[in-house]
Amino acid sequence: MALRGYRARRIVDGTGGPVRRDAVVLVEGDRAVEVVPAGDVPARAEIEDLGDVTILPGLIDAHVHIIWDGSEYEPEVIRRRESATKGAVRATRHAWQTLACGTTTVRDTGCPGGVSLAIRDAIDEGLVPGPRMLVAGATIVMTGGHCCAMGIEVDGPVEARRAARQQLKEGADFIKMLATGGVYGVRHDVPWSPQLSLDELAAGAAEAKKAGRVAAIHAEGEEGIANAIEAGANTIEHCNQLTTQTAKLMADRGIFMVPTLAWFFNVAEAQPSAAFSEEYVKKGRFMAECSARSIALAREAGVKIAAGTDTGAPLVPHNSVRRELALLVRLGFTPAEAIEAGTRVAAEAMRMDAVVGTLTAGRYADLIAVGGDPTQDIAALHDLRLVVKGGVTVHEPAAHRRRQP
Repeated sequence: MALRGYRARRIVDGTGGPVRRDAVVLVEGDRAVEVVPAGDVPARAEIEDLGDVTILPGLIDAHVHIIWDGSEYEPEVIRRRESATKGAVRATRHAWQTLACGTTTVRDTGCPGGVSLAIRDAIDEGLVPGPRMLVAGATIVMTGGHCCAMGIEVDGPVEARRAARQQLKEGADFIKMLATGGVYGVRHDVPWSPQLSLDELAAGAAEAKKAGRVAAIHAEGEEGIANAIEAGANTIEHCNQLTTQTAKLMADRGIFMVPTLAWFFNVAEAQPSAAFSEEYVKKGRFMAECSARSIALAREAGVKIAAGTDTGAPLVPHNSVRRELALLVRLGFTPAEAIEAGTRVAAEAMRMDAVVGTLTAGRYADLIAVGGDPTQDIAALHDLRLVVKGGVTVHEPAAHRRRQP
């Protein structure tokens, strides 16, 4: 295979090391080989000089809903009124939008009807463009619980175990369960209310672990977070009302936090309207305030925080991981730490760090190039110049398209 490379003024390899200056990412086939100084490039390598840009690993979003149209106020209403076939077409468009903004890997945390499973497989087979996907299939919820229309309703640990087994049978990469209510839901649905019980959560998590998979548990309120920890969660989604004690337990047990700040802060910053009731916005504002405190507690305790957006939820379109990283910076991360949350740490949370998340030997050659230096100003991530997935250019904005000789 031919040895190729991308040269840039700055390269962030995702490992947490310093920015590499005037360096080249070497690529062979669909894999990265190494990052070397420009003066040490092998003579046989074909080099593409991108100029004054920063290259970094493709971004990772550890919490999306590919079926929902997050540019709308009511994505669930849209999903429910459309046929499954049309919903699959819409979700395929969302996959392309995600990839085109530089997000090369995602974890879909809930999609009914097998749509996310089909899109994942179609992307892997090269039938449609999109990011690398891990998918949960349908979520496991209590009867009448949060987002029950998107999930499998269960009552008791036997039904929870059966539902987890069914999703694994259908091809799920991990298991998603809901331990609490949430902001986006019916009037009586509140984010601090416990939902699936400890024994139900533990039954589903046990099935995930037997299959060597991750158990991801949605938990916003304090009691639900404690139940998720005790049940054996590998990742806790949202995790708004963390306490000092639960933060320590998460750190001690290696449980990742996926805070989905983009969702809560976008709702919190919205104005009440006919589409967004005052009660809805108040819940969002309260939970955004809780999230800010939880991030501080998690960082103090040493909890690993992986970027995840809840993309697809209302006001969170399929280009939002850059917004998530900017919010992490607002809440105390350095830009470099935020980039790691959206690359290496997210890959670790998804157990994909052997293949994505860093520009190191053997990982897929998934990379983006942006103008400026995002380790100094995270907003530079929006000046997107190039998206490469598996060593192939998949998006190059017209304004920056290079002329071929």
